[in-house]
Amino acid sequence: MLEKVSEYCRLEAEKLKGMSFKGKLEYIWEYYKIPIIATLAGIFIIWSLVDTIWIHPPKKAFVQTAFLEGYQTDEALDAYARAMEAAVMTPEELEDLEAMAIMFMSESGDPQVDMANAQKLFAMVAANEIDLMLFPEELLPTYAEQQMVQDITPFLPPGIDEEYFGVQSALIEGVQVKCVLDASKVKELSGFQIEGYVMGVVTSTIREDNIKRALEWMLVK
Repeated sequence: MLEKVSEYCRLEAEKLKGMSFKGKLEYIWEYYKIPIIATLAGIFIIWSLVDTIWIHPPKKAFVQTAFLEGYQTDEALDAYARAMEAAVMTPEELEDLEAMAIMFMSESGDPQVDMANAQKLFAMVAANEIDLMLFPEELLPTYAEQQMVQDITPFLPPGIDEEYFGVQSALIEGVQVKCVLDASKVKELSGFQIEGYVMGVVTSTIREDNIKRALEWMLVK
């Protein structure tokens, strides 16, 4: 096998020896362009993976807020996230973390899209990727029964004004708890169409301290 490879290389070298520089390039490109392209593509893919995983990994969430049901603009979502970063996060945190906001619609008019959105929401909740949820208050019994939101009281800053609590209580495992806030009264959420919405802390969150800081920014006047 090695002898055949060696003989092939010798013959190719003999062919190239008598060619001009331009001729060599044309010959190599004509007969080896597919291996060359494949090699370059492989190098690019490997470099992209190395860059993404080790050199410039994507930032992780400081707090991720999910807006359910209604449509919210990308501009409003981005402005909210950047405002949280400016008000709450330290320069050191901003190097590796970012505030995030995402929207989920359940009545797009396409059942397949609606199902995909619902599956994505539940997958992100299960993976601890969502911390705060805003949703119409009529869905509170459903989310409380599914244990998607938890009692918000431990996350609130001291002396929070009771005006933020509307129809905020629900039974969770047989216990009446304050699990949501009246989102429409939160100044930092004024850029959103959230009349009749409430805000709750997702049960599966792993960023409790960050949520406390975010809620203090939103609620302390």
